[in-house]
Formats: sequence, structure tokens, C-alpha cells
Amino acid sequence: MSHLPKAKKAEILWVKDLIFEEFAVAIAGRRADDVRDGKILMLILHGPYASGAWVDDPAGIYFADYEMLAVVSSDRLADVGEFWLECERKLLFATANREHLRTPVRLTIQSLAEINREVEQGDRYFQRILDEGVILHDTPGLLPHHHVPVPHSVEAAEATVHLEEGLALVDEFLGSAKLSFTKGWRRKAAFDLHQATERLYNIVLLVLAGRTPHTHNIVQLRRLAEAATDRLSDVWPAETKEDRRCFELLRSAYNKARYNRHYRVSEDELRRMLDQVEYLYDLTEEVCDGWIAEAESAPSAQAATSVSANLRFLGRRASAATEDRTARKRIVADYQEALTAHPEPIADAKRLPHPKNAIKAALLAELDEADTLEAVRALTESFLSLAKWLLLNEHELSALEATRSDSNAGDILDDREAKRNRDYARLANRVWANTIVLGAEMEHGALRFP
Repeated sequence: MSHLPKAKKAEILWVKDLIFEEFAVAIAGRRADDVRDGKILMLILHGPYASGAWVDDPAGIYFADYEMLAVVSSDRLADVGEFWLECERKLLFATANREHLRTPVRLTIQSLAEINREVEQGDRYFQRILDEGVILHDTPGLLPHHHVPVPHSVEAAEATVHLEEGLALVDEFLGSAKLSFTKGWRRKAAFDLHQATERLYNIVLLVLAGRTPHTHNIVQLRRLAEAATDRLSDVWPAETKEDRRCFELLRSAYNKARYNRHYRVSEDELRRMLDQVEYLYDLTEEVCDGWIAEAESAPSAQAATSVSANLRFLGRRASAATEDRTARKRIVADYQEALTAHPEPIADAKRLPHPKNAIKAALLAELDEADTLEAVRALTESFLSLAKWLLLNEHELSALEATRSDSNAGDILDDREAKRNRDYARLANRVWANTIVLGAEMEHGALRFP
């Protein structure tokens, strides 16, 4: 643990001692062989504190947990309700009391037999912990089963299904959130944005790690997803009170937006939340597409797991590039010039004059300052065209329509085109969802400039 500060090392060792003490108390006096002779075979620190990518922000609302895996000698000893509740209670109390522990602990208990079963079946989550975690306790001579490599093509195909099905569901939530926003149903919009966020983090974990916890807690999902790829750490800024409040409103929307009559969210807060959720969508798509592409072509598993670190970094909504009004206008002008030169849909995002996020941020910023109905109309049409511009040709759009209508698309779409069709189908879904935004902005423009 040489990469950790002294205070963090002391906390981790204190947690280790508490885990062993409470386990000894839990099995004391038991007579069943698998309990009486039970042992903690391994204790592994994993996640951001093992990799060195932790975030610790006491002034804000976000910081990483200590993630630990305890490997026990029998399946029965992994029963949290029977053997581990007191340990978890003391860990929670220690975090609240802040005498010995200032960082929350997320403890997972698994039997050696269960981990071996998962690893033998190609589970990437436990294999990654065994390969990359920091061993806090080990049993001499213990050799967990080695990972049986799953062909990269199989991993890529499974990840593609997770990505496509997940993003299709996110499109529905985003479309519903935007419609609710235009109707003034702010609580419903906040709930839908929570659901979209939850699903996006689930997608990242399913693609990069092979599993995701069954929870609606987006704080926990966020921590796990950012531990899997630091590309996501730029979402949800915490520099200002307003930034932190927006994430808190989103976090609490799952319950409070539905059941608490005191829950309130403003139009500006919803706009901020929507902007960040769409940014998370963009990064999720980039990271997962990159991982899948690398998995399909990589000769080794290491290449697939490292792809997220090699992807081009765009920055949060390219905010630095759009704060300057002159630079912002130049971005919009360059994009509109590109639209004029290439009016037909183009699949290659590299032909955009600026990063997609920078163009979108500039268009939305200019839209806020538009002072005529004509300007609103031009900017909203450019905003919608940004997604359309990355679609493909009319033949492929026809294939997409045939696929969406569940008709026989065999005469239009051959197997070679199927994967490419799926790639831009996701983008097309976002075009249609953004049509709602276009209509809403036009309606608002008509009210502003009668």
C-alpha cells in the first residue's frame, strides 16, 4: 500500500483488525464443522484505493469507499445476516463517529467455492479483484482457481448486447424526461433522469467489469463506475453549491420525487441535471464502444481493460471552450459552415470541425442568448442536425426503419451491415428524442418573441 497516505493505511489496517475480531466473535461457541473451523482465507482491498484513483472531497458530497472482499472457507460463513451484521454495524458507527475511520467501507463476503465457480465461468469481476487487488491477508498454500479465458469475441458480443439494450432504455427515459420538462412536470422529469443515470452506470459496469450490483443508489453506482474508468469522473462537477445540489436532487429523486410532497426542483436545476446526464450518456457510449472494439481485435485481455485510458478526453461539456463568447460563436459558425458543405448525413464524427460536446455546448449557450425568433429557429435546427449529421445514407435509414417496424428487413439489410445499423440506430433514437426539445424550444421562442 505504498501509494496510499499514512492516514489511509492506518484506517485500512484498523478495518482489517476489526473484521477479524468480529468474525472470531461471530463463530465463537459454534459447533457445526464448517463454522467452528471457519476461517477468513483472504482479505483483499480493491477498487479506487487499490488502483490509486480514489477521490476524497470532504467539502463536497462525494468520496470513494474502501472496497474490500473477504473470502471465507464455507458458503454458510458468507451469510451476512448470520455472521456479519455486527461487523457492518461497527463499521458504520466508526464512520459516523470518525474516531478511527473517516472513510466508509463496502465489505463483500464470498466463499472460496463460490469465487472459484464464478472465475471458472469467466467472471471478469472477481478475476479482476484477484489480479489487481491489494492482498491484506492471505492463507499460505491457497491457490484460487485460475480464470478460464473467454474468447474476446464472446465478451464483445455480450457487452454489445448490454450496451444496445441499455442505451435503448436510456433513450426512453431521456425522451420521457424531456417531454415532462416541456409540460412542467418537474418531479417526473427528475425521476426519469435518475433512472437514466442509474442505467448508464449499470451499462458501464456490465461492459467493463461484467457485473453490476442490484441497487438504485446512484452514489454507489457512480463510485463503482468511476473506479472502472476514470473517464466518468468529470461528470457531476462539485465546484459550486449549485452543482452539488443538482446531484443531490438527482440522487434523492428515486424516492422523494414520487413520495415526498416537499421535493422541489427548479427549471434551471433540471437543465443542469439533463446536461450532465446527456454528457454521461456520451462518455458511456464512447468508453463502451471503445472497449468493445478493443475486445474484438485485442490479442490479450489486458488491451481490452486498458482501452478507456487511451480514449480521447474532451473535457466536461468543453466548458472552457464555450465560456468565451467569441470562441463560442466561432464554434457555431464553423459547424454551420460544415453543415452547408455536407448537407447529407455523414457517419464520420472526425469530420466535425470541433468535438461534438463543444458544438452542443456552444449551440445551447447561444440559444439562451438568442434575441429573435429566427435565431431560436436556426439554433434549434442546428442542434437537432448535430445528431442527424452523424447518421448514414438513405439506404441504411430505410433499413433502420424496417428494423424498427419489425418487418422483414432481409431484402434491405445484409449481415455485413447489421452491426453498423445497430451503431447508428442508437444515435437515431436520440435524434427522435431531441425532436421533443426542438418543438419545446420553438414553442418557448414563440412565447418570448410573439
